[in-house]
Amino acid sequence: MAGRSRRGRGAEQVYDAGLAVRLLTNPTSRTRAEIGELLTGAGFDVDSGSILTAPTATAAYLAELHPGTRCLLLNSGDISDDLGDVVLDDAEPDVVVIGGGGPEFSYEALDRAFRLLHRGVPLVTMHRNRYWRTDEGLRLDSGAFVAGLEHAADVQAVVVGKPAPEFFATALRSAGVAAADAVMVGDDIDSDVPALPRPVVDSPRPFRALARVFMPSRA
Repeated sequence: MAGRSRRGRGAEQVYDAGLAVRLLTNPTSRTRAEIGELLTGAGFDVDSGSILTAPTATAAYLAELHPGTRCLLLNSGDISDDLGDVVLDDAEPDVVVIGGGGPEFSYEALDRAFRLLHRGVPLVTMHRNRYWRTDEGLRLDSGAFVAGLEHAADVQAVVVGKPAPEFFATALRSAGVAAADAVMVGDDIDSDVPALPRPVVDSPRPFRALARVFMPSRA
């Protein structure tokens, strides 16, 4: 099949062997379903249930530790389908949530977030990515804005996407395997590698890492 051959030999062998595969990704401009469609079009036979994204991890984190709270969301792209029961409220939010960078990060929006943080509202960020790649070159992502808000408000953000260890632990639980039995394939030295030195579950050794692999750029 043409679609299968486009995966590359390594990926095809993994799928043909029946190994559990979980795809962890930080993009915040597309929903999990849209990412699944993109990967399927690229020749990967995946279903959206095997894809774990920073927005879905954020929704799970908020449901567990901040259930029912109202969130101010700064993000470029509509990811509401992946946020579940998260309540978005710009008027009186209880949590500031940062997604992917874009034109939404105006001075007014960042100043609003800063004032909330200065009042004690917690800061949650989907990732700390410095930039992403496009056909036109590198584009600034939200990591710089997160660092600026932390510095200005003297707070520390909770990171829920890569490289947060819990994100990888969630993938292992979903796949039903221990870290010692998993291979992690990544292409980003900033978001993939930092989680590897420390096992994210009780294990005699951490993930083994391979790089580089095809990953669609964020649009």
